[in-house]
Amino acid sequence: MIRVERRIDASRDAVWRYLGDLRAWGRLLPTFAEVEPLDERPTGAGSRFASPNPVWRRRSTW
Repeated sequence: MIRVERRIDASRDAVWRYLGDLRAWGRLLPTFAEVEPLDERPTGAGSRFASPNPVWRRRSTW
């Protein structure tokens, strides 16, 4: 298991709003070209997403 720790000068709520916006990951994170929701409901427990994975050369879903 890989563990990465960072100190961020922001509130916990602000960080979770940022990281929890999976639909924006394609714009915000360099390791994701795009993230596509697999259903139309708001993001939450049970939501599913897909993203191209250049390392494995296939789409990853979660």
